[in-house]
This record gives sequence, structure tokens and C-alpha cells, in this order.
Amino acid sequence: MSPITDQQGQVTHWLCLQRDISDQKTTLDALTEKEFSVVKAVAGNSEITLKEIADKLHISEHTLRNHLASIYEKLGLRSRLELYIFCSKFMNEINDK
Repeated sequence: MSPITDQQGQVTHWLCLQRDISDQKTTLDALTEKEFSVVKAVAGNSEITLKEIADKLHISEHTLRNHLASIYEKLGLRSRLELYIFCSKFMNEINDK
């Protein structure tokens, strides 16, 4: 929400925008349990390498990259940066699972 002010700086209206994200939430439900744990690990560790994330998950870096490829495809993403952006939109849903 954003305030709209007149020339004196008084708020006269409010501007509110909404976007339907139900398709993206449904897509999030398409992830397997392991893929979901990968998403949580990647989202929560933006400052470390994939190798370090793989070590935390007790999987190989190659396996992590395979999971990420599947996750990117299911979520319609192309990169780790897009995954961070996606996760920031759905952080409550991700943390609740």
C-alpha cells in the first residue's frame, strides 16, 4: 500500500496492488520432501557455496545440482538468484513445512 498525497502533503487516497500468486503456491506443493529441504537450505544459506550447502545436507554437490535443476524446472526458475527471490515471496509457507 502506498499513500497518495495532495499538494499540502495530506494523504487523500491509498493505492493498493494485488497479484494472484495461487499458481505459484500450487507449484510449491509439487516439490518432493527432499527438494523442499534443498530449497530451505539454499534459501537460508545465501552466503555459502553449493558445496558447503551439499555438505550440510549430507549429499554430494552433483546430487544437489540435480535437485536444483528439478526444482528450477518445477518452479519455472532459471538460477539460484531467482530461487532466492521466489523464496522471499513464500518464506512463511516454506518455513511452515
